[in-house]
Amino acid sequence: MNSLKIGIVGPITVRTYRQFIDQSVSVSSKQPEGLGGTNIDNLVLELLARGRNVTIFTLDGSIEDEVILQGKQLRICIGPYRNRHRAIDLFATERRYLVGALRRERPDIVHAHWTYEFALGALQSNLPTLVSAHDAPLKILRLYPNPYRAVRALMAFQVSRRASHMTAVSSHIASHYVHAMRHCRPIAVVPNCLPPQQYWRKGIESKEPDRALTYACVMQGFGRGKNGIIALRAFKSLRARIPSARLMMFGEDLGHGESAMNRAVREGLAENVSFIGRLPYWELQSKLAEMVDVLVHPSLEESFGMVLIEAMALSIPVIAGEDSGGTRYVLDEGNAGILADVRSPEALEAAMLRCANKEVRRYYGERGFTYVHECFRSDVVADAYEMIYESIADQERCSAKSGPGQNGALAEASSDSRP
Repeated sequence: MNSLKIGIVGPITVRTYRQFIDQSVSVSSKQPEGLGGTNIDNLVLELLARGRNVTIFTLDGSIEDEVILQGKQLRICIGPYRNRHRAIDLFATERRYLVGALRRERPDIVHAHWTYEFALGALQSNLPTLVSAHDAPLKILRLYPNPYRAVRALMAFQVSRRASHMTAVSSHIASHYVHAMRHCRPIAVVPNCLPPQQYWRKGIESKEPDRALTYACVMQGFGRGKNGIIALRAFKSLRARIPSARLMMFGEDLGHGESAMNRAVREGLAENVSFIGRLPYWELQSKLAEMVDVLVHPSLEESFGMVLIEAMALSIPVIAGEDSGGTRYVLDEGNAGILADVRSPEALEAAMLRCANKEVRRYYGERGFTYVHECFRSDVVADAYEMIYESIADQERCSAKSGPGQNGALAEASSDSRP
């Protein structure tokens, strides 16, 4: 396996790899930051820890020409990502860069993440490609019915039709691609993972004993799909029973003076709520570990839910939607966390009230931690992917003399400027 050259195609956070880049080209404030991709970064960090040779192909909106960062085990090829009008031509510029960079570098196996420009570019390279689906395009389109999401769904259909090898990050996403996206081949479920170093737990006893019961929401946005307003309404009702309870809001649009706070103030929902907003990853993890008793995740649609396993790794009990997609998978059908009707403020309040009991919090904190440790460690996930990589590489070696590879005529017939 060490001799296999692995190509990872997808959004990343460049500074994550600082220690793996030669000092002569080390990441600086002037270099690309990447589009962000914690779930991909976590997998790559595990592969690097195993001594694998990895080339990452990614995009960034701050550059006009390719930037290459180089280390002993790692090479990062970063292409331009247009800030506007990407969808008009189905991300043709971005895909053209990915195809060219992949054909130049020629990894033995390409692992493309997300079923959009990254996957289409990988498939058009005609190299052996595994595609990992990270969301449910048609469900997202129903939540956010706009032209951009329609184009994304079209691109995902193209990927579903062309890809011979696919995985999904949850059983919910696998089912969506089989039934809604008409993918006609087997899809293995391989979940997202925690970073290699994040197998620590604070536990319920580590919290300050006299601190008020503290709930938290961590969301990237305050729109319809994130459903944060229901959490605020449920919390207001909860305070009628537990006046000292607190709610902390973390994430994009959840800071002081931002969308969530402005609406909460208008509707009288802001009392005992701290609107903290977006924080660097490790600062957020530290605050969750030290200050939060219960994570409330009201999202209506989750392909997986990284924040859920991050909280579970800290023994923080989690409440999430019983019909919110991948949350059932991540919470082991309610065995590793509490599933509730997050469309109903009353149902969500009832789940939050259950967690006011310390023994309930201890129970779900322990169950959540155990489930994360068994299923979502980076070594467990990397083991699963490496088996798939080797299987695809073996198939390619066996078929090398009999014709084109897995992407075959479909990829050859498609131009670099269309999906």
